[in-house]
Amino acid sequence: MKRWLALGVVVLLGGWLVHSCRETDDELPATRAASVDPLQATPGDRALPRISSASSASIESTQALAEAADLVQKYLQAAGAARWDEANALWRDGRAPDDRVEGGLRALLPAAAFRIGSDAPEPLGEAVPPERVRVPVQLRLTGTDGHFYRYTGHYTVRRDPVTRAWSIVEASVSAALDGR
Repeated sequence: MKRWLALGVVVLLGGWLVHSCRETDDELPATRAASVDPLQATPGDRALPRISSASSASIESTQALAEAADLVQKYLQAAGAARWDEANALWRDGRAPDDRVEGGLRALLPAAAFRIGSDAPEPLGEAVPPERVRVPVQLRLTGTDGHFYRYTGHYTVRRDPVTRAWSIVEASVSAALDGR
């Protein structure tokens, strides 16, 4: 009995909500019955805002920058743990980079402690969303010898135009002189 009563209440409330929320074109002012400009819409307008192409491009650019930064983070985490196959696979050709582009960093890994920091990724070029991104990094590590090291620089990441996958294409990372 309680189940039928609850079901009846739900049906009545649902019907009331549908009726009270529905407006016909006759009830709308003439300016609102036509297409509503989302930039000039008032709270009473029922038109859904359209996402402009500028907003869409901004969202895609933000997503691209985040994906590029995530790839560098993934690379550095794998390198920090000396998972070289995984780390190398994130480079464009799937091979380890020349040791000079990372300032001898690989020789110190795996490290006893490894902290990865980065600044905001920077789009390179005019493409929207960006196809090339520079990701600045600051690395602090404690070597297995107990010494502290600090590295700074950046990794450049590129999106493949066919597969749309990101890969690291170059790096410029070097040891900081103060060693802290």
